[in-house]
Amino acid sequence: MLWEPQQSNFTTWQLASGKATSTVTTRTHWIQYLARTYPSETALTITEDQVTQWLANPRWQPATRKSALQSIRQFFRYLTLTGTRDDNPTRLIPSIPQPRYQCRAIPTRIITDALVEAATTEERFMILLGAHAGLRRSEIAALHTQDYASGWLHITGK
Repeated sequence: MLWEPQQSNFTTWQLASGKATSTVTTRTHWIQYLARTYPSETALTITEDQVTQWLANPRWQPATRKSALQSIRQFFRYLTLTGTRDDNPTRLIPSIPQPRYQCRAIPTRIITDALVEAATTEERFMILLGAHAGLRRSEIAALHTQDYASGWLHITGK
C-alpha cells in the first residue's frame, strides 16, 4: 500500500471510530489514487497546489469530486490531529456543491413486470419496498422480521 505507515494508521483509526467498511474502502481508494498520481510525493510532502490540481480533473462529476475531497480531507485531518503533519493541504479547498437531481420514478410497467417475475412473496415485498418506500437495496437486504412492530418498519440507513 502506498503512503505507509500513515495509510494503515488512518485505516485503523477509521475502523476504531466505527466507520463502515464501505466508507473505509472508499477513502482508501481515493487516497491511493492521489498517491499514484504523484508517485514522487508522500503523505507528508504533497502540496495544496498538487491536491487542488488533482481535484480539478475535468472528467469527474461533482459527486465524484466530492467523494474524493471528503476522503482525502479526512486523511489529512487525521494526520494533523495526530501531529504527523503540520498542515492540511485540503484546508482551503471549499466544499463541492452538488446539483439537485430530480427523482426518477420507476415506470409502473417495470414494477408490474418485476412483481410478476418475482418467485416468492418475499421478493415481491422487497420490490415494493424499493419502488414505493424508497428503500435502498442495502436497507432492504438488512431488514429482518424483528424490524417490524405495530405497523412500523425500523430502517437502518446509510
